[in-house]
Amino acid sequence: MLGFHIGLEIVKDPETREPDYEGCNLLREKGLNNGIIFGLGGSGKGKNVLKIKPPLITKLKQADEIFEKLEKNIKTGLFLDLKL
Repeated sequence: MLGFHIGLEIVKDPETREPDYEGCNLLREKGLNNGIIFGLGGSGKGKNVLKIKPPLITKLKQADEIFEKLEKNIKTGLFLDLKL
């Protein structure tokens, strides 16, 4: 089986690694509003993993666009103190 799958775990604090369920949902919604479909995953009582699953035929320019939009979403009001 061959695939391309990236999971970003969204946490409130990198030290404690406390899951940020609300932040993950908000980031997914902002992505959808900007034309990017993200999935949600994780274990436990909620979903705090943002799943990125582009097709294998994704070109570098398209991947760059996805990550540029993701970075913009993170920086603009949602997670202002996040260090990328």
